[in-house]
Amino acid sequence: MEGEKENGGDKLVALNTIERKNWMIHILFLRQEYKECMKTIDEMLKDSDERSEFLLFMKGLIYRIEGNITESLETFKQCHILNPNNVACQKEVAKDLYQKRVNP
Repeated sequence: MEGEKENGGDKLVALNTIERKNWMIHILFLRQEYKECMKTIDEMLKDSDERSEFLLFMKGLIYRIEGNITESLETFKQCHILNPNNVACQKEVAKDLYQKRVNP
């Protein structure tokens, strides 16, 4: 039983560490420091095994701002797979699909 508590506690600590850094991603994004923001996102995604909706969402936004619609669409699709009920993510997929149709 003690091993289970320790293992669960480790996951909780890792999750809290990721959540604590989300503010940094938000600040970098607002300052339009996209390269630094993307670097931080990639590091955090490695730690979360690519399973963070927030990080994938922000990464998709940055790809779109940089004009990389295909990468943005793929990133938002990953986000949608994690949580199919996320309406904001569905809207972003629709925006990317629209952009691809308007600017092929």
